[in-house]
Amino acid sequence: HDERLFRHPVDKDRVDRSELMPGGVLCSDQKEGLTRLWRPVIPGMVIPLKMNQGGRDVIEVHVLKCFHSVPTCGYLLAERRKRVRPDLVLEDKKATEENVKAAKRRGEEVSIQVSVPVLAFLLDTTTEVLEYDVKQSDLIYSCPIIMIECSYLERDMESEARTRKHVVWTELQPYIVHSITEAQLEGRNPNTWILIHFSLRYKEREIIKFFENLRSLGRRLPPQDRPPNIVLWLDSGLKKLWYEGPIPSDHMALPSTRN
Repeated sequence: HDERLFRHPVDKDRVDRSELMPGGVLCSDQKEGLTRLWRPVIPGMVIPLKMNQGGRDVIEVHVLKCFHSVPTCGYLLAERRKRVRPDLVLEDKKATEENVKAAKRRGEEVSIQVSVPVLAFLLDTTTEVLEYDVKQSDLIYSCPIIMIECSYLERDMESEARTRKHVVWTELQPYIVHSITEAQLEGRNPNTWILIHFSLRYKEREIIKFFENLRSLGRRLPPQDRPPNIVLWLDSGLKKLWYEGPIPSDHMALPSTRN
């Protein structure tokens, strides 16, 4: 990358603070509104966003490495929250409260700041984004909502998807199956996968029918009192789908970094 784009302006006092941030506008044609130069981001960056008048950082943007025919990044939003120090937490709630009070009397800080993933946004990319490395993979899977492209559906489209560096359902399916299985074993709600960026070769009714007839995710269920497993992001609106869970299959390969 060009180091000049990351260099701060000489006179920092004459520019808005946001211009110094990754993703900020370096310069723009205010009269015409046509030309803008944005400060770039690279995978691995964590960018704090100030979301209130008090100026506290409450949202983090994690830049993720995606895989496409041109350089591209994904983004993960996480909330900064305060939690009680783990060493003060006991199984009994009352005992925990006493621990916290005692720590306060000693003048100790009783809370720590944690980053809680909320949403991952992944495109344009291949499924390699889900197994690039363990750190990125774990970060993505820790999100309750994962928004990812699903350009193609059929196995016959795998070659074209790989050539064009997009996602085909048959290659994405094992990751979703594995995430549902892990959630079942851990007794928690599964990730919700929002599928977007469908190829224009498909009509909406064809996309809906394809996912309603899936067998790999188990029997399709009526709306449940839990987040849906899959949401189809269509021009006509959102289609939410619930499944009872994947049927074990010896021939279904699991993502390499998630074994």
